[in-house]
Amino acid sequence: MVTTSTTTLTYKKRIVLRRSIPFTPVLETPKKTSKKTVRFSDENLEQVVYFYKTLPPKSINDKNQISAHDYSLSRPNWPSKTRVLYNDQDSKIRMEHVELADGDYDASKGFLLEGRCRALNISYQKLVSVRYTFDLWSTFEETVGLFKESIPSTSNTWDRFSFSIPIQPKAQTIYLALKYTVNGQDYWDNNNGSNYQLILTPPQKEEPKLPKPSLSKRYDFSASLTAAASLPPPPPPSPPITPPIDQYTSPIFIQEKPIRPEMSYTDFVNKYCFYNSHSNLLYSTSPSAVFT
Repeated sequence: MVTTSTTTLTYKKRIVLRRSIPFTPVLETPKKTSKKTVRFSDENLEQVVYFYKTLPPKSINDKNQISAHDYSLSRPNWPSKTRVLYNDQDSKIRMEHVELADGDYDASKGFLLEGRCRALNISYQKLVSVRYTFDLWSTFEETVGLFKESIPSTSNTWDRFSFSIPIQPKAQTIYLALKYTVNGQDYWDNNNGSNYQLILTPPQKEEPKLPKPSLSKRYDFSASLTAAASLPPPPPPSPPITPPIDQYTSPIFIQEKPIRPEMSYTDFVNKYCFYNSHSNLLYSTSPSAVFT
């Protein structure tokens, strides 16, 4: 029991001591706020996306960049496939197709003429080249065809080659001819002496259409209603004015002279030709006129 009382006294002394200590406020200096920084992980930011050169995504495709799809490529003198397959059976090399494609955007090389042809598999060692010109054969260039595949439908008697020709995006005419070198001999496919003609036509610029002005833009009804509401009210109408009464004068009757009766021809002769003569009165059939 002694221990319990001692503990109680000690607890009371602590309470008294705590109450007796004067309270003094402590002023604390404000802490400086540190600037916040944001850091990103470099590994998560990098993302590689692959795409075809001929079909760039819309996110990197410039609106002002010219595309091969905007141009038209015509082939005015190219033969039909039926003529190539059946009429030219003795040829060793044949043109198949040429189309327009976009070039390398990074190098800004413009367009490409991508074509393919077939060559007769005479020997393993062979060379296919394409000769082309932009100025009607005043000057010309050549490019080498690349082996692509053996055509299975021909029992591997024909091999297919591909080629590409860089051109500028402008209006122009190109002529092509195929050359096949095998076993020391050259074979040509020049479209029976006419060569393969290609015409590149740029797109036509569309004229901007001017918007037609509507009646609501030409005349502002809200402004006219506001102006009419701000005008003062019109004055009341004046009473009607009665016209003055005209003075009436009695009519004046004018007596006209009586109309003389017309004289007959006989009376006229008796009066003026036989004046005061009573011998020829028998000629008068009408009474003589009486003058008042």
